[in-house]
Amino acid sequence: MTDQSQINFYSWSLKNKTKADSETLQLPNINFHCIRYSDKCLYLWVGDSEAKMESLSCAIKTQYEKDPTAIDIMLINEDQNNNSQNLSKELSIRISKKLNKQVFVSFNVSNSLLEQTYYQTDEPQDNLRSIIEKGIFSEIKNRPENF
Repeated sequence: MTDQSQINFYSWSLKNKTKADSETLQLPNINFHCIRYSDKCLYLWVGDSEAKMESLSCAIKTQYEKDPTAIDIMLINEDQNNNSQNLSKELSIRISKKLNKQVFVSFNVSNSLLEQTYYQTDEPQDNLRSIIEKGIFSEIKNRPENF
């Protein structure tokens, strides 16, 4: 039996992938830090090598809506970081819906990195945003105890 009041920390990085022809796909350095507060709340930080925190959103399921309700809590640089703000909010909703808990997300990857396209073996073209999202949901699926 696990302690429901326990706080767990979990970190991982986006790994370079190997294509079918053994060529390595060079992805930028993307890091993830997760703090799980018991089984009711989760905080997820996603960021590039600049290691900043410029946006924070929160989503929670309510009895009044099918999808979780989300709110922006913090936005440091409105002009340059609008994309990260939207991604924080979208990810918080998707993760909250999947895990059925309150989720805080801070998404801090520069727009210049997000716009680049990468080749993946399963799909001809993937942008960094979709690679990051797939990485998050893959970790949730493979290591549910950390979320």
